[in-house]
Amino acid sequence: LPGIHDRHPPAEARDVDALLRIGTMFRDGDGVIADARRAVDIYGLTLARQSKDGTVLLAQLLLEKPELRTKESLTAARKGLVPTPAAGSINAIVLRGDFSLHGIGQMIDIDDAMAWYSKALAVRPSVRVLNRLADAALLSSDPKRRIFAIGWLEKADTLGSDAAMLKLGKLYAEGQVVPLDVGKATEYLERSAARGRTDGLIELANLHMRVGGPDAFEKAHAIFQRAVDRGDVEASVEMARFLRANGRPEEAVPLLET
Repeated sequence: LPGIHDRHPPAEARDVDALLRIGTMFRDGDGVIADARRAVDIYGLTLARQSKDGTVLLAQLLLEKPELRTKESLTAARKGLVPTPAAGSINAIVLRGDFSLHGIGQMIDIDDAMAWYSKALAVRPSVRVLNRLADAALLSSDPKRRIFAIGWLEKADTLGSDAAMLKLGKLYAEGQVVPLDVGKATEYLERSAARGRTDGLIELANLHMRVGGPDAFEKAHAIFQRAVDRGDVEASVEMARFLRANGRPEEAVPLLET
C-alpha cells in the first residue's frame, strides 16, 4: 500500500531503533545499571545495518572514554564513519576530525582534522566546529597556521561561545600566538567571568598578578570576592586556593567552611 512505511517503519528499522534505545540506556544508566562497555557492544550491532545514528553514538562513546577502545571497536567505528559523512551527517564529519586530531585508532593528523572540520563548517557554521578548528590550529607547529585560530574564535565569540571568549582572553594574556594585549585579554576574560565561568575568573586574577603593580593583589582579590558574593561555590574554592598561594592561608579557611 502507498505510504505504508511512513505509518509503520520496516521491522529492521524498528530493530535498529530499539538497539539504539537500549544502548543509550546502558550508556546513561537510565533504568539499568550503567555499563558503557555493553553500550559499545549494542551500538556495534547497529553498524551491520548501516545505522548513521549508531555509528555516531559508538564513535562519540569511544572518543569520550578511552578505556573502551579496542582494536575491534575502533575499526568498526572508523569503517562506519567512512560512508556517514558522505551522507551529510555533521556529527559524523566532526567525529572524523576528532579521531584525526586526537589520534584515535590512528596517528595524530592535524591537517586531516582541519580538513574535516572545514567540511563541517561549509555545511553548517556552528560554535562547536569553529572552536574545534581553532583548537586544531593551535596545536600546529606552524605559527602562520596558529594565527588562524584567532579568526575562528572571534567568529565563535560573536555567536555567543563562552569557550571562545575564554580562549581569546588567554591567548592575548599569554602573548605567544598574538602579541600580548592586556586590554583585550581583560575584556575577554571579564566577559567570560561575567557569564559565570570560574576558569575565566581564575585567568583574570592571574592576569592581574602577572601584570603586577601596587594594587595587583587587591584587583585579583576583588574579582574573586564579587563572584563569592554572588554565591558562586566554585569561586569560593578557587579564591581559597588563591589566598593560600599568596601567603594568606588564614583568610582561606572560612571560604572552605561555608
